[in-house]
Amino acid sequence: MKTRFAEKVKELIGKQKESDEKKIQSSIEYIVSTPSLARTITLIRDYIKETKRKCFTYNSIKSYASRTGFYKEYTDRTLDRSIRKLASMGVLYRTKYSKDKRIVFFCPTKIFYTVLRRLMVVENDNSVSNM
Repeated sequence: MKTRFAEKVKELIGKQKESDEKKIQSSIEYIVSTPSLARTITLIRDYIKETKRKCFTYNSIKSYASRTGFYKEYTDRTLDRSIRKLASMGVLYRTKYSKDKRIVFFCPTKIFYTVLRRLMVVENDNSVSNM
């Protein structure tokens, strides 16, 4: 009986990994085809690297974006939409800090780092082919 259960668990885990891989692949394709999402991912990566924080709020990322010149090409509204879209795709985890205050934190998930790695590979491939 235990072996049948263990086999079923292994089978479900295998299906979950396949599902995650398909989700990651479709996320990458969509992000690569949408410049604002790709640019937002790199902005978040730079923010995390520079501030050494694991998560961010709307205000903290907007402040960082204005300092780095992100708004030369995109508005803060575009940044808000991109962050919400990435959260709905599972690339970012959205959590509230407290019930009284309206502070929302966004934290990168494992999918974020996988997408980021693959996005960098795609960007490197494009820069090499453009030479």
